[in-house]
Amino acid sequence: MRFAHVRALLIGLVLLLLVGAAPATQPFHRSAPFLIGADISWVQEDEASGATFYDRGERKDVFQILKDRGFNAIRLRVFVNPAAPKGYAATSKEAFCDLPHTLVMAKRVHDAGMTLLIDLHYSDTWADPGKQFTPAAWESLDADRLRKAVYQHTFEVLSALRKQETPPQMVQIGNEITNGMLWPRGRIPEHFDEFAELVKSGIAAAHAADPSVLIVLHSDKGANNAAVRWWLDGLLARGVKFDILGLSCNANISPERWKANFEDLAARYPQFGLLAAEYSYHKRELNEIVFNIPDRRGIGTFIWEPTRHHEAIFTPHDASTSPATTAPGGHHPRAGRYDTNERIDLYPRMAKDFAASP
Repeated sequence: MRFAHVRALLIGLVLLLLVGAAPATQPFHRSAPFLIGADISWVQEDEASGATFYDRGERKDVFQILKDRGFNAIRLRVFVNPAAPKGYAATSKEAFCDLPHTLVMAKRVHDAGMTLLIDLHYSDTWADPGKQFTPAAWESLDADRLRKAVYQHTFEVLSALRKQETPPQMVQIGNEITNGMLWPRGRIPEHFDEFAELVKSGIAAAHAADPSVLIVLHSDKGANNAAVRWWLDGLLARGVKFDILGLSCNANISPERWKANFEDLAARYPQFGLLAAEYSYHKRELNEIVFNIPDRRGIGTFIWEPTRHHEAIFTPHDASTSPATTAPGGHHPRAGRYDTNERIDLYPRMAKDFAASP
């Protein structure tokens, strides 16, 4: 028995040498239409305050306007409890960007026939490289219970979306988590192991709720190759497995810096799809960069709050911020009329060039 066992091992080793080791991961290639997306999470609260949207002088639903102009994907952010005392919507009558409001928006995305990306901020308010506040209800939890809270929240959000028959095709486990999440427990570099376990808990919950959903991890370092590689290598070394690497490309810089980073990452990490998770400037240039990433590894882009942020594709008329509903967390709806401007004219051409339209 012992001889037979050794002989079988030797035969296996010889075969391995003859045929070569199988690759550890399969390379990622874009197989679906290129995503021309927009994060329009502010729209719901703006509409509740009276905002209206127009295209060429005709009032339309904002989803219809975007679809008519070549957009085929929407990104929505979700806070844990934006109504918490220090939450995003602490002084608002409505807790925008919570799960119930997200379900309404997801239904609109689904009805428009668009791809949905859910962006989970594991916080009651904005989560980004400079702040990753632990939700108020989770502040006293130990490491094990915090991982369970991440799992439960992730599972609840995705299960509710699936039950409504509006499941997202992609989900971000955290927003711009270059410096970790759920500080201080998940802050890096000092707590990289715990950060990785929190991420893995979110990924496990997402797959439990919807085995088909694609997992996105999001770094803000769209132009900093060394920083992304350090972060990504740290996650991979700790056994984190996901599908798509999302980068923020918000800065008004030379697009060549994004191009160099995306192309290097595509070559070093062929197992991941690449996504511009946020951008504002150099719209045509960035979309071309992501679309042309070698081996079809670029899956799309999401312009951030294009109705009224930076070089917006809508022009506000008589828009105003309501002081009564402005909260320290950042809740600031704007009413008024919004008309498409010349910047939106870039998108129908991109949709045609990149074959993004149905």
